Order: sequence, then C-alpha cells, then structure tokens
Amino acid sequence: MNDHQLYQDLMDAVTKATYNNNWAEANRVGAQFRERGLIAVFRAEDKTVYLLLEDEAEEHLKPGDRILGGDPPSPTEEP
Repeated sequence: MNDHQLYQDLMDAVTKATYNNNWAEANRVGAQFRERGLIAVFRAEDKTVYLLLEDEAEEHLKPGDRILGGDPPSPTEEP
C-alpha cells in the first residue's frame, strides 16, 4: 500500500469514527497520524477532521478543537 492510500484510509477511518461519536477509535487512528508527524484535529464547529503538521499545529488550533490521539508535545519538553 502506498502512502497516499494509507493516509486516505486513515482519514476515512477517523472521519467515520468522529461521525459515529466513537472517540476511542478516533483517538486510536489519531495516534497513527501522530506516529507520522501529523496531528488529527476534530473541529466541532464544522464537524470536520483536519490534519496539521506536528511542529505547526499550535498556531492553527482554535478554542474547542479536539486533538485526536493525544496532546501535542509541550514546546519546553525535551525529546
């Protein structure tokens, strides 16, 4: 499976999970995006999942956004 198909399958899975209010599944899929340097964010105001680059996520997050798969690392944390 190529990367494009993998990301499409993951987006389909996380979109379906949030649509069905299955937050455990949405977080499981969100964690898979995190392993690839991306953050999946559910924005309740338009019921959409967005993908953000991990190192640029903070500047694009809005109040009420739900990060799927865990919180982004603190800027002061050491790797």
